[in-house]
Amino acid sequence: RRAPYYKRNLPNKCSFFAAGKCTRGDRCPFLHEMPTDPDNPLAKQNIRDRYYGNNDPVALSMMKRDKERAGNAAPTPPQDQSMKTLWVGGLPETQEIHEEDLRPIFAPHGTLLRIRVIPNARIAFVEFAERKDAEQAASQLWATLRVRNHELRLRWARPPASNQKHQAAEEQKAQGAEQEFTPSAPPPGLAPGQALPPPPAALLESYGPSPAAGPAPMPRGMARPYYPS
Repeated sequence: RRAPYYKRNLPNKCSFFAAGKCTRGDRCPFLHEMPTDPDNPLAKQNIRDRYYGNNDPVALSMMKRDKERAGNAAPTPPQDQSMKTLWVGGLPETQEIHEEDLRPIFAPHGTLLRIRVIPNARIAFVEFAERKDAEQAASQLWATLRVRNHELRLRWARPPASNQKHQAAEEQKAQGAEQEFTPSAPPPGLAPGQALPPPPAALLESYGPSPAAGPAPMPRGMARPYYPS
């Protein structure tokens, strides 16, 4: 912005004036102007809908802009032809989505093997019987998938091979750490695996009695120190 934006300092528009019911006249602290475009959905906002994300025109316009920036490109199918599972994300926290809510949306595109919903992660997996049916559902629903007035994200699920490779890499890393660890050599004169001998008695006497034996008795003739409170 190269010029000052003075509109931000103006008061809000009077909703009673727009409805023809304002009786304050010049004493009204709000702006007596009609909305520029009454048919604009942004002029009809509800605080409750904005909070829960239901029928929110601001959020819909932002998501529409993001989709236009993305170039309206559908998710790219994986090269593995055996992959027939779609990933659904962004399930709402306020409303619980069940399998019965997703099945009518994906069933028209082909035969479904199973639908698994994970409420804690707010995601779901939809597995088709045929690869072509999964590709058709992904290309047609990725930009229009809505359940209970909530827009959801749709893309291909991660192939199981990638998960196995990740686990194999972690196991290989753990084995490498174990191989790098080499136990230290035993002290001179001590066989491998042999326990250390106890310390000599003279050394124990020089350090005094052990804590398990309790406090040492006070010698006779020594006065107990007095510490005033």
